[in-house]
Amino acid sequence: MDSISITILFIAFSAVVGAFMAGRVRDACLMDWAGDAVTVTFKDGKTEKGVLRLEATGFEVVYQEDQRIGKDGYPEKSFMLYKNEYPVIAHIVRCPRDMGGKSRKKRDRFLQKGIYHRMFVKLRRNIRNFFATVRDSAMEVVNLFIGRAKTYAQAGRVLSEQDRHVSRIKDSTFSALTHSFEPLIEKHLGKYVILESERDGDIFEYRGILKDYTRDFIELMDVDLGSNGEFKGKKIDVIVPRAEGAIRHLSG
Repeated sequence: MDSISITILFIAFSAVVGAFMAGRVRDACLMDWAGDAVTVTFKDGKTEKGVLRLEATGFEVVYQEDQRIGKDGYPEKSFMLYKNEYPVIAHIVRCPRDMGGKSRKKRDRFLQKGIYHRMFVKLRRNIRNFFATVRDSAMEVVNLFIGRAKTYAQAGRVLSEQDRHVSRIKDSTFSALTHSFEPLIEKHLGKYVILESERDGDIFEYRGILKDYTRDFIELMDVDLGSNGEFKGKKIDVIVPRAEGAIRHLSG
C-alpha cells in the first residue's frame, strides 16, 4: 500500500474516532440537569433562564416564553454556550419548584435516601474513578508503545509519516475520559459541604449536599443562597465551575 493510501486511511480513521468520541462525551453534572429549568449566571452578572439542553460541544438554554426580543430587535428563542466558553459561568441554579414531576421525584428520592450506599452505584463510581486515575498512565504506555514501534523499519516509517493523525486519534480517545477522581472529596459524596468561590476579591460560600463532580463542575443540592434576592429563603441546587470554586469544608 502506498503512502497516499495510508494517509487517507489514517485521516478517515481519525475522523471516525473523533466524531464517535465527541458525540458521546457529556459532562455528568450538566447531564443530571438536562431537560430541567435552570438559571445560568455569568461572571459579569448577566443571566439566562430556560430549559437546559446539553450536547457534547456545549449547552443550549431554551427560553420558556415563546421568544424574546434581542437588543437589536431580533426575536430570540434560546441562548447557546459552547464548551470553551464555560469559564465565563459563575454558577448554574435549579429551583425544585420549576422541575418536572419525574425529575422532582428523582431529586426528592436522593435527598431522602441517598444513592452512594447502593452496591451498583459504588461499583460504577469505582470503575469510573479507576479509569480517571489510570488515564495519564495509559497515555504514557501508549506513547511508549508507539515509540518502540517506530524503531521497527516498516511500522516506524508509517507511524512517523502519520504522526499528526496518530496524535489526533490518541487525543480523541483519551479526551472521552472526562470524569475526574478527587480522593479528598470523593468520600464526602452525599454529605453537606461548603464550597468557596472567589469573585472580584469577595468570597462566596455555598453550603449543600455534594451530589457529584467532574473535571469541569461541582454539583451541590439543597443549597441556601442566603441573601441572594431571587432565591432568598429557597432551597435550590447549584452547579459551580471547578475553575471558579472548591470544596473547603465538611459541614454538619
